Amino acid sequence: GAPGATFTDLINSSTFQINDDGDMVFRAKLQGGSVSSVNDFGIWYRPGGSSILSLVAREGDAAPGTDGVFSFVDIPTQSDVASGEVYFKTIITGGTTTIFNNNALYGYIGGTLTLIHREGDVTPVLPIGASGPLSTSTYGDFTADPMVSADGKLIFSANIYNVPSRRNEVLFIRDSGTTTALLQEDTPLPNAGGAPTSALISKFTAYSVNNSSEIIVRVGLRFNI
Repeated sequence: GAPGATFTDLINSSTFQINDDGDMVFRAKLQGGSVSSVNDFGIWYRPGGSSILSLVAREGDAAPGTDGVFSFVDIPTQSDVASGEVYFKTIITGGTTTIFNNNALYGYIGGTLTLIHREGDVTPVLPIGASGPLSTSTYGDFTADPMVSADGKLIFSANIYNVPSRRNEVLFIRDSGTTTALLQEDTPLPNAGGAPTSALISKFTAYSVNNSSEIIVRVGLRFNI
């Protein structure tokens, strides 16, 4: 809660999202009471057909799964099919947090705020020629706002550490608690059609998910000549 605080500048400082069930999630700024620059932004959720707002996360609040606090909460996204599921990127500070583990991805699922992945956590990405997970392949910063497909899968992108040069950004999908890699920088373009066989993915410039749960990705290419 924030006794004495009110929302401010909702038009310019807020981002609203409403799904097919009428569930609404938004990021907004507070003023008044004990609000300061370290705790003025938060994320709120309201179920469809209800007038009750629930605070999902607020800057300055404890970050579950860590000994730090939220110093920044980013624009949230929610599921169109799973009522009450909200996801967002954040930056953590305090406790044992360092610049090597201060980025995180959170989910608000069934009223509980849960750490999904944190910078420094091991990823499922395999190094070239490996037969098992590379324990030193870890998440870096999360590079784009997460998205949720119509069938409830979470899609997000992140830079990863401790992999061969240029193989640093990966597009991930998370389903039923398991995260796998979809596309990775500096790997061959799958099902390239008319593209040269030497075409490698150099970067992701955008991605989206349609109502049929198909993932559309725009990529830059380089050629391994």
